[in-house]
Amino acid sequence: MDEFYQKTYLMIVFKWSYYYTRKNMKNVRCDIIEDTKDYHTVRFYLKNRVAFLTVWHNGIIEEQITDEEGKEIYFYLHYTLKNLSQFLSYYRDFMVVFLRDADPKRVKVGIVDQDGFSSSYLISLMKESLTIEKSNLEVESVSLSSLEEVEGDYDALYLSPSVMHLKGDIESIVSVPVYVIDPLVYATNDFYTLIHTILSK
Repeated sequence: MDEFYQKTYLMIVFKWSYYYTRKNMKNVRCDIIEDTKDYHTVRFYLKNRVAFLTVWHNGIIEEQITDEEGKEIYFYLHYTLKNLSQFLSYYRDFMVVFLRDADPKRVKVGIVDQDGFSSSYLISLMKESLTIEKSNLEVESVSLSSLEEVEGDYDALYLSPSVMHLKGDIESIVSVPVYVIDPLVYATNDFYTLIHTILSK
């Protein structure tokens, strides 16, 4: 990219990100915290997140999201600015993560098996991983006999292989989405794949 255009684009990116956010995102506070010859930084605030967009004079753009104290980094990306459409694509992803994770909705999923105990080991592995990752996903075991009483407590139900043949019957008595756990995932206690599958729905 021509040096003149690069400098112009960098100033456009810096000013646009600040003014666009102030005008169009009323729930996000923002301010310019650095404006030097070497770099410019815009800081964005939500109630439990802070984000920084830093534009360096050499064409590097940094995007970072942290907790309020700056102790935990939730998102970090740096790249060389090539053109404005590239910036807009990365900026959009940056803001989606910032706004989505600021006040995450808890998602509660029931793992349905015959007795409510058969899936307990798999669920304990999932809970341990979800705690470490500070995920907004919550999983619990549900027995087939208690399904009608508790189905309203969950955002979705996942059927173990022992009850997957009852999917049609279960869907007719509950009002939440019903999915089937892949037998190989269940049999090998592949909690990582199951978590990824649930979060991708």
